[in-house]
Amino acid sequence: MKSPLITALQLAALFVLFTGAVFVGRSLPLPQLAQAAPIEPAPPFRPLSAPSWHSCISIWEVASIEYPDPGRVQVMCSNELVPGVRVFAYKADDAAEANRILSLFNTSLVSGVPLELYWMSDDSTSWGCPPATCRMLEGAKLEVP
Repeated sequence: MKSPLITALQLAALFVLFTGAVFVGRSLPLPQLAQAAPIEPAPPFRPLSAPSWHSCISIWEVASIEYPDPGRVQVMCSNELVPGVRVFAYKADDAAEANRILSLFNTSLVSGVPLELYWMSDDSTSWGCPPATCRMLEGAKLEVP
């Protein structure tokens, strides 16, 4: 059996601890609510010009370039699109799609089958391919004779 003195001391200790916890809790600053990051406005809409097809009659060069990130796969055609533009590049941020495009480039290079290149005429992004000599691709297909 516990003595009444030990029980009273335990109750007093519990009261002191509870009172201290309440006092400390009231003296601490209230937690601040998390602030959401401001929402960025959407870029202004600008309609794209119509997509174009360019027939690459024969291929001079096929390349896979890692720099700058994310890199690109590119093809150099024997015929120019406009004066000085012979290179077409595809952004390699989607590795599976870039590999499919590179496979079409290599098939055309080896077989001599002309390659149709699908590109947007007002796309000035380059991923390291200079816009004066290069155009960015949206897709490609082989012309079956």
